[in-house]
Amino acid sequence: EGAVNNDLNVPSFLSEAVKAARNYTIEVTTNISIMEKMITLNFPVIEDGNNFGVTVQLSILKMLKETREALSTKIKAIGASYYDARANAIDKLGLIKETLTNTITKTEGKSESQSSKDNAKETEEKGGETRSEEKKKSGASAVDSYRMQQLLAIDLQAYVDAKAALVAALDGYCAICDNVSKNKDKLESPKGLSGGTSHMSMF
Repeated sequence: EGAVNNDLNVPSFLSEAVKAARNYTIEVTTNISIMEKMITLNFPVIEDGNNFGVTVQLSILKMLKETREALSTKIKAIGASYYDARANAIDKLGLIKETLTNTITKTEGKSESQSSKDNAKETEEKGGETRSEEKKKSGASAVDSYRMQQLLAIDLQAYVDAKAALVAALDGYCAICDNVSKNKDKLESPKGLSGGTSHMSMF
């Protein structure tokens, strides 16, 4: 039915869901990047021994990086990849199309006549223009009903991906905040308050 009516717009609820999921996930990845920078700036002077705090920093950094990269993949799935897949599916649909072709044909010619009375010549120009118009109409074929089902499947998958991205962002963010909060002292001062490090608070 969508192919027959040329009604192929993204459903409004899905458009809003994709936009909200993408924006929230981007905000989470941005905050994660800030945490990564803060931990990196709190790295102590490299020396032998007493590196437990540094190990904690590296462990949290690894967690932050893995979460950020996983969320970035989900952002792509509900962003450019979704619209690209949808565009390709629509491009294959046999939508109702009307083609109008205008053809203009021009003819030019001359005719000469001579008068025997005064031996004068007369030249007459003849010309004309012919216009023709042709309309062609092409419509949906039987296979397009299956292509519409494919388009519906793409939209449904986008909704599932958007929901999964939100859940992953929420779960990942909660886990990160929990780990960062529990290891706050080691992240800010891996060598302890008396150790040699530039103290820059994350909170």
